[in-house]
Amino acid sequence: MVHRHISDERSLSSVAIDDIIDRGGRSDWAFLRDAVMQKVELAKRVKKVCAAHMNDIFDQKYHFWSLYVERFNV
Repeated sequence: MVHRHISDERSLSSVAIDDIIDRGGRSDWAFLRDAVMQKVELAKRVKKVCAAHMNDIFDQKYHFWSLYVERFNV
């Protein structure tokens, strides 16, 4: 899926991360996973994006990503 907030795939903004988590498919999530594994500082950005959605218990994809990036100790 082409995401409207990604102008440069090497630097993912918080809005681009939010778009990938919210509307992305499996391949988009794999892209984000690989990016986070290569640049641990992206994990902090993912955690911050997810924190904004933590009050919605039904939006499980943000809970998943928040737990995933915790393994990077952010």
